[in-house]
Amino acid sequence: MRSFFISDNHDTWVGMRLAGIDGVLLHEREEVLEALKTAMLDSTIGIIILTEKIVDLAPDMIME
Repeated sequence: MRSFFISDNHDTWVGMRLAGIDGVLLHEREEVLEALKTAMLDSTIGIIILTEKIVDLAPDMIME
């Protein structure tokens, strides 16, 4: 099982990469929704980590 990080902040994204956690840097709602769908369909990902601003972009899907 691995973790996946979705971020809107470059510095946070770099820090997670240095810690060995793969992820993406996004700023648009459509990109976030697509990344979430892809991560949820990947059976090797057990934890999805999101920044607060990413949650603010798509709260309906995230809370679902």
